Amino acid sequence: MCDCEPPDCAEWRSVRARKQHRCCECPAPIEPGEIHSVISGIWDGCPGRFRTCAPCLEVRDQLERDIGRDCCVPLGGLWEHLGEACRW
Repeated sequence: MCDCEPPDCAEWRSVRARKQHRCCECPAPIEPGEIHSVISGIWDGCPGRFRTCAPCLEVRDQLERDIGRDCCVPLGGLWEHLGEACRW
């Protein structure tokens, strides 16, 4: 069963960074000029914005394909979720 809360509304965009940002999934910086994803939305009445670097986005996409769309990977929890999925 999934425990992540879907947003009330959200917009996903792929953008080129104009300044340095921090990936919400890993400690790597997103450097100016790099393409990354931005998800802006409202979760439980509170606005939020999450930026994800290209490598983390590839991992997220593959993980979501592997576990199916009936479960989600919480934003900011990719590597923790991946660790749980890979436990033997």
